[in-house]
Amino acid sequence: PRLELAPDVEGVRGTVYTFGSDPAFAAKAGATITEVLIENGLLVMPTGFPGGGGNRGPKRPGALLTPRPHYIERDGLPFRKAIESGAPLMLVSNTLVPTLAKASAPASLSTSVMRGLLRGEMGFDGVVVAGPMDSPEITRLHTPTDAALLAFEAGTDMIFWNAPGPHVMKAVELIVLAVNKGRVKEADIDKALTRVLELKRSHNLLEHPMPDTRKAAALEKKRKNFDDAYLIERRSVTVVSNRGGVLPLTNTTASVPLGVTGVAGVEELYDVLRKHLKPVAQQPIMTASHLGRIEDFEIYRLTSHVEGMKTAVCVLTDMRSVEGQVTLIRELHAKGVRVVIVLLGYPHNLAHLREADAIVVAYCDDSTDCAATMKAVGEALIGQGPVRILEVERDLPVTVGKAETFDIANIVWTPPGRLPVTIDEPFVAGYAVPMNPAPAAKKVEWDFGDGKRAKGAQAEHTYATPGRYTLGLTVTDHHGDVTSGTFSIVAE
Repeated sequence: PRLELAPDVEGVRGTVYTFGSDPAFAAKAGATITEVLIENGLLVMPTGFPGGGGNRGPKRPGALLTPRPHYIERDGLPFRKAIESGAPLMLVSNTLVPTLAKASAPASLSTSVMRGLLRGEMGFDGVVVAGPMDSPEITRLHTPTDAALLAFEAGTDMIFWNAPGPHVMKAVELIVLAVNKGRVKEADIDKALTRVLELKRSHNLLEHPMPDTRKAAALEKKRKNFDDAYLIERRSVTVVSNRGGVLPLTNTTASVPLGVTGVAGVEELYDVLRKHLKPVAQQPIMTASHLGRIEDFEIYRLTSHVEGMKTAVCVLTDMRSVEGQVTLIRELHAKGVRVVIVLLGYPHNLAHLREADAIVVAYCDDSTDCAATMKAVGEALIGQGPVRILEVERDLPVTVGKAETFDIANIVWTPPGRLPVTIDEPFVAGYAVPMNPAPAAKKVEWDFGDGKRAKGAQAEHTYATPGRYTLGLTVTDHHGDVTSGTFSIVAE
């Protein structure tokens, strides 16, 4: 997993390949993944150390800008927790580290980062991997061959390359020459080799055959992991706007006729929605993915045929130009159509789209097959996604002898996703808004803690005796997933 945090530099576009802006959550997620992979006999190599890789411009490398006194509890926290969870390898990136080292060298060539911070302060005794040495961040400063030697001198055990080639053998020859001339101690090479061999020995890899790359490539082409991707996607879908209760979409005149349009995943989303709603039409925006923007002629084409349409679901991406997206929302509104935006990828343009009636965020890369994402989004739009039971940290007071109504609308959230990054107020990390959870709950069971039980989205109960009770709630969604929670009830 990439354990660097989402970028914190104004104007820098982020990526979906992080665990977000919150160090505590990124640390928990990274540690959990590390532990589970280790439990299943797999080697784990967290990447992106020491962080800051997302803070990059179009023509400049990433830079870690967190002040040194705050590093360990911020950008360093996910890596520290991964180390404590037993990660046996660590990939040191080519990020510039002006706050961690006096020299302006990338982290992968920095003694201060690898020997001082990673091994010394953070206590990592596993295998350190540095690179890639043939990336633009390195080659603008050194040849890949020279960089490999500098990385070994700085404290790495292994060198990572983007691609094979003569530079790899040249690096080997240069390091051998440096050992012969006394520039590199042979004992340091032996230490690195010992760490690698010990790791292989402990995982029975010394005699393990190398993988067949042809078989790996063939496997990658198969949609074998669709179900796993779908299960992840359905729990990450996030609603960040739902004005007037536009969502969930229903098979009534409040939502339909419905149109699906956008720049990606339109057909896949249309296939999901038309199984539940009628009538539904689709009209993709064909040119946007090539032009990087939505042109006026596409907006005219879409809005010329929306007479009688109640709702338009527009699938948008993190385009460089957001003006066409804003114009599309306004033109649909001018025609009396409510607009639901499904925003794919890094939600960089989120604040610009706030005029839409509802905004749903999904985090898949729009350049990849997004069928699993659209299945999850479609279910969320109609209110049949998974649920999250809220955590309540205080006691819930009730009056003895008085009938109390318990309603999942107050304590169940659907869909369960929350923004992992801060974009703009109010769209900050952890933000989300709820939909009516009743359509998502196929089965609801209440355990009032006094021997009495009930079923249904709403339940009425009277506590007969003063005291403290544990209220249990179990919700089964339409996929069959069961979510449970407990609450402390004080009857007075």
